Amino acid sequence: MSSFGIWSLVPAAVTIIAAILTREVAVALFLGILAGSFAVGHFAVFDSGKLFGKYLYDSFADEERLKMALFLLLVGSMLEIISRSGGFGKFAEYISRYLDSPRKVRMASFGLGLSLFFDDYANLMIAGASMRAVSARGRISPALFAYLVDN
Repeated sequence: MSSFGIWSLVPAAVTIIAAILTREVAVALFLGILAGSFAVGHFAVFDSGKLFGKYLYDSFADEERLKMALFLLLVGSMLEIISRSGGFGKFAEYISRYLDSPRKVRMASFGLGLSLFFDDYANLMIAGASMRAVSARGRISPALFAYLVDN
């Protein structure tokens, strides 16, 4: 196994900077993979291009990764349908009657995240989308809300 030292931070830095600048997760991840292949290929264009193709192929050739990606796409699609139909707004309106303090909102966010834990990604997507409006009404910061749902 090779050690790349400081160069091993290049893909993460490129991904984070690209995500901040473009606000597009897919583009940022694509650029991160591209930067990683350049770092591993010692910045030789031809070698890096071959490595990039290999990494991209390996990502799509694994059946388990494809199943996980499909599952996340389906859960995300379901959440978008619920959002566009007004389900999250009604949920927030209904549950806000009982959550009259920031502490109750924090506990409800934590409890929902805990009760929906059957998959870490699905838990974040479902509990986060469901409680986002409630946490805003309860004056909970987005960072704290993300922490509560994740834990």
